[in-house]
Amino acid sequence: MFKRILLILVAPLVLLGIAAAPAFAGTPTSAQHTVNVSVNSVITISGLSDVSFTGNPGTTAPGIGTTSTNCSAPVVTVCSEAYSVTSNDGAGYSLTETAFSNNFTSSTNQFTIPTSDWSITPEINGVGGTIHTFSPTTTAFQIYSTTTGPSTDTVGEEWSLALPANLPAGAFSDQLTYMATGN
Repeated sequence: MFKRILLILVAPLVLLGIAAAPAFAGTPTSAQHTVNVSVNSVITISGLSDVSFTGNPGTTAPGIGTTSTNCSAPVVTVCSEAYSVTSNDGAGYSLTETAFSNNFTSSTNQFTIPTSDWSITPEINGVGGTIHTFSPTTTAFQIYSTTTGPSTDTVGEEWSLALPANLPAGAFSDQLTYMATGN
């Protein structure tokens, strides 16, 4: 019986001790930190195609590209090239073009066509630009420059090439490099 009385007296004390225990031991704390996000500058040129010139010696041949039928450039007469430049650079971008060599060369004969006989008239977003002739031939020239962004710009180009009068039949080639860089 003594054990029963002791159990009856001790049991409420144990229950009170459990109920009185705090949920936390100590004071809650908090901390803050900064989360940084860095967005890269991305500039793309899309839609470029190969362009061909076909003509007789002593004439000026228009450049015909595979995107010519998709060109919506109202200023240029013959759209040789149509492409777009997209940039997320807040300060805009600059677009340049550079001929690879001083001459169009042939793999079948020793004759060349000077790159300085090649001219390009750009049109950006429906507004005509200045005619550019590659002279000096391998120096980059600026086609377009923006000062704000982000933007997507549509570019159409009319190309022409003066074919020398003494030029024999054959295939000639050169390359053109387009470069868009953030400002």
